[in-house]
Amino acid sequence: MKIVWVERLTLPDLARLWAEAALSGAEVRYDERKATGAAKRALAALAPARLKPAKLTLGLKDSAGHALTYRVHEELERALRPFAERLRGEPTFSDARSRSALVSYLCTPLLPRVSFLVMAEAAAASEPAASHVFHVVGHPFNRFLPEPSGRGRLRESWSPRGALRAAFAPLALLARAFSVALLPRRDRTDLSSARPGVWVQYMEVEAVGFGSRVFWHRHARLPGADKVFVFDLPDVACDAAAREHARRLGFGWIDCRDPVAASRPGLARLAGLAAGLFAGTADGPWWLRFFRLELELLTALWEDVYRRHRVKLLWQGQEYWWRQSAQARAIDRAGGAMFGLHWSEFPFLAEPIHASPQHVFFVWGRNNLGWLRGKGHDVSEILPSGLWLVPPPAAPDPFGPLRPGGRFKLALYDSGYAYDLFQTPESLASFMDFCLSLLERHPDWRAVLKPKGTADYSGLPGGARLNSRLRSLAADGRLAVLDWNTSPAAVGPRADLAVAYGYNSAGWVTAAFGGRAVLWDCCGWSRHPLYRDPRQKILYLDLLDLEGAIVAAAAGDSTIGDLAPWRKLVNHFDDAKAPERIAGWMDDFLSLLADGRSSSEAVRESAERYREAHRVPPEFYQGEAWWTPPRTDPARRTA
Repeated sequence: MKIVWVERLTLPDLARLWAEAALSGAEVRYDERKATGAAKRALAALAPARLKPAKLTLGLKDSAGHALTYRVHEELERALRPFAERLRGEPTFSDARSRSALVSYLCTPLLPRVSFLVMAEAAAASEPAASHVFHVVGHPFNRFLPEPSGRGRLRESWSPRGALRAAFAPLALLARAFSVALLPRRDRTDLSSARPGVWVQYMEVEAVGFGSRVFWHRHARLPGADKVFVFDLPDVACDAAAREHARRLGFGWIDCRDPVAASRPGLARLAGLAAGLFAGTADGPWWLRFFRLELELLTALWEDVYRRHRVKLLWQGQEYWWRQSAQARAIDRAGGAMFGLHWSEFPFLAEPIHASPQHVFFVWGRNNLGWLRGKGHDVSEILPSGLWLVPPPAAPDPFGPLRPGGRFKLALYDSGYAYDLFQTPESLASFMDFCLSLLERHPDWRAVLKPKGTADYSGLPGGARLNSRLRSLAADGRLAVLDWNTSPAAVGPRADLAVAYGYNSAGWVTAAFGGRAVLWDCCGWSRHPLYRDPRQKILYLDLLDLEGAIVAAAAGDSTIGDLAPWRKLVNHFDDAKAPERIAGWMDDFLSLLADGRSSSEAVRESAERYREAHRVPPEFYQGEAWWTPPRTDPARRTA
């Protein structure tokens, strides 16, 4: 029997596949979540017997018990990094940030496609006697797709969209830059001075408080510089509410959502970039010329913006946005630096879409130093800051509104999910059922739930029943649902135990600030270094084991969820002063620039002074950094 697995079912594909099924007896299984509306309507009308939804999921483990997600990213890393490295001899790609940008750019369409292949192969493994065809959307980057194992083979549909985007997006950008080059324009901003600027990318998180990326701003003097929110994401509105929020925080604002409109590179510069389309890359694929044009053009546009506005420090928060590398190249040429930080604990290393192009990067502790080194990076200086998601002052007791008499208090953390991510609707439904069942069986337990979004689980399997049970416990005063933007640092340490869905940063934040937390590793992050330590009672692969741990904690076992032996790996300074430390580095960097240092000198000297001021020992950078072994290929920095 032949089974055809279809990534994206369109109306033309449907006609072809229907004929193939009728003539050859093949069975067609399609990803129902990516079928087009026209294809779905045709399927509903025709009801072909041999075309069925595939029911794919990435939330599975392979035969060795490892998360399928490992393979997705490792396949991409294996295919893309050597290709980028072969370009080292070309002027554009001699810069490591440009090579990382290329890898991230290629990952943008390839990541969901490789995820489909891994999910489909996992489903196909249950039918080893069949021959399998994996029917993917045509794209010029499909040359990098892994070959299916066993009796499988790849097949592409005809689709011009990927080729058109690769060629016409940079050409359209260039054409627009030429068309407006001589037009008079005014910057859309409230900036009126010519002072140097510290620019921070505005994201929606800034409007809600918890997780704000400007946690440092009340501690920073920023001598001679203005604090500015830059709106450079097309999907984040620069509206009156956002501008007013910037004003209340003491920030200026500038609208750079269209870098063409915000820049003035000049006709000569644009003509040089256009001529570069025909230089070099003679033996590379045709689309590489267009990527190089887009990268160099974006770099030139942002360089002009940063020079004219005297930007000296830039923060950018889109981890999977390849254009951040163009911004890092641009701020470097404009005499400034990009700094960065992380807001999550990472469960695995290989993630090639994540470029890390910053000049200075702050990590919570040695665990994230190991993560950054392990996946590779283009960072000049890595500095420990400690955990910056600090407990808010005078936060109310989240358990206060609950009915008295609770013997054991739980903080529950859910998280995001999707069928083609490592956390799925099915696993979150299992977690919520598990937590609610515990509370129902233990009337003297109390819990607060901090959801990732709204605590509405109607989209999950059995979601209506979950919602009903949750409401019943809340009405009985044994469960309270907190606002989604409540800081886990204000919740978890006040509980007897935090219970987290997945490899959840909220659990790590709780434990790092002295609380206790257990995490249900529903994904199978079996390579995590903590699993190598027999003392750990934090990560649990099985819900039965997790239940036993929670019951033991309720009976008085204080070792359950205790991060004490590893806490400084997560929060290096074991305090809540990361905002002051990062603010101090920013002040020092700006002072060095004002004293005449170049940006590279200021990066190096400010890092040296930071390590001295905060007594960061050489051992911080030496030996095992939790994640081992570090990556050793020459593609990116691992130091």
